[in-house]
Amino acid sequence: HPNSVGEFSAILTVVAFSRLAGQQKITSMRQKVFWMGAFAFAVGTLVFAQARTSILALLPALAACLLMYGRLRAALPLALLACGVAAVGGARIATTYLMRGQTSDVFFTMTGRLSYWEPAWDLFKESPVVGHGFYTGHRIDLNARIDFIDLSTVDNSWLEVLVSVGVLGAIPLICAVTWAFGRLLRISTGVRSPPEWRCVAREMTAVMIVVLARSLTGPSFEVHNLNLVVVLLSMAFVHTVQSQGVRALSGVPHLAATRPSPALGPQP
Repeated sequence: HPNSVGEFSAILTVVAFSRLAGQQKITSMRQKVFWMGAFAFAVGTLVFAQARTSILALLPALAACLLMYGRLRAALPLALLACGVAAVGGARIATTYLMRGQTSDVFFTMTGRLSYWEPAWDLFKESPVVGHGFYTGHRIDLNARIDFIDLSTVDNSWLEVLVSVGVLGAIPLICAVTWAFGRLLRISTGVRSPPEWRCVAREMTAVMIVVLARSLTGPSFEVHNLNLVVVLLSMAFVHTVQSQGVRALSGVPHLAATRPSPALGPQP
């Protein structure tokens, strides 16, 4: 599906950009060529996929990379270049590209999503606490109410969760995603965090921005999906950092730094 291809491309773009613009030490020319090629391939694939959500999500993700790596000055020439291109007609070309040949009505209803988001919201309000059944509320109850399309997904992760399992089911998901994203930000900005942890956390934070944006217009981490793997990996990373006792999170010195060397024997 073009939207899935676009999301994969956006994630690869963020990873390659983070490796090239970040603080990782890429000393090998082969590695630099590899990541430059990966970046060019990912951007090209994203352009041809015309995945609007991923394209729009890529902008704040790359901006977050520049902000976290302290390279905002490097973005100034790019911003001026973008303004210049828009002034000479680039905005019209970009609008035509994002429209994808659709009419204004189809475009502003988000390719018809609003036409079934409204009945999905009405269905949620009928059973807001426990929903209408996991993975069946939107497939059975919602499809029984609309006759213009056979839905397999609501194309919005959060609305689909509310319809399926209600507020009681949505609260744990919201808490888990918020906790993971918040912890990644703390590790990314923690001055006492080891540099390698900060680099990984910054890259994961930018990738999570793409994943969260995708969750607004399609299925993502509420079902078995690549996005769920990304979220689980982020949680596993945060848990690993916490279990290591990183001072940026817990205020306790790193365990490896406090453990006496076996060669020296026990300290008095």
